[in-house]
Amino acid sequence: MSEDRNSKFLNAIERYAKEQQKALKAKFRDIRKNELGIAEAEALRDAYYLIQEEMVKMHKAIDGKISRSELNNKRLLIKKRKEIKDEVFKRAKEALLKVSEDEEKYLEILKNSVKKIAEILNYSGTVFYVKKEDIKYSNYIKEVYGRSATVKAKDDILIGGIIGENYKLSIVVNETLDEKLKLQEVWFMQNSGLKIT
Repeated sequence: MSEDRNSKFLNAIERYAKEQQKALKAKFRDIRKNELGIAEAEALRDAYYLIQEEMVKMHKAIDGKISRSELNNKRLLIKKRKEIKDEVFKRAKEALLKVSEDEEKYLEILKNSVKKIAEILNYSGTVFYVKKEDIKYSNYIKEVYGRSATVKAKDDILIGGIIGENYKLSIVVNETLDEKLKLQEVWFMQNSGLKIT
């Protein structure tokens, strides 16, 4: 009888320990997911601040050169604008490449991108394109997508991310870091105050 009571007691302790372990694992996953989201937001914020800092430097450089002839000023300003833009986006690209080298953070970014693409392309036959080095994530991509899909390498994806394409629907969803950086470049040129008249 006492042995049966001890066995029940031990079983109850074991069940409680398993429940606690399960709860801790779930809490750890939530914490890690939040931290990855924070890290991604910080990377984007840092890129934004870098752009703002370079804009301030550029405005100061422009003010110092106003005394030259208008034609020379325009030529110099156009050249300087391009150099600044190129340097800002070179640094932003380097920052994004560093993010893509952190396997855990980068895999979370890929998974989030696949979820966004799946909201639009929720049909079998979808093809996902990634950079060559990211083919190793094919199983994760297919698992998150949850439908029949193919994963292929695409040479023009240099930084990272993913493109979803469904030929039957003629729909392409570009969630690459390359595309996001390109869109930031367009925004930068439109909103930076670097227009030359």
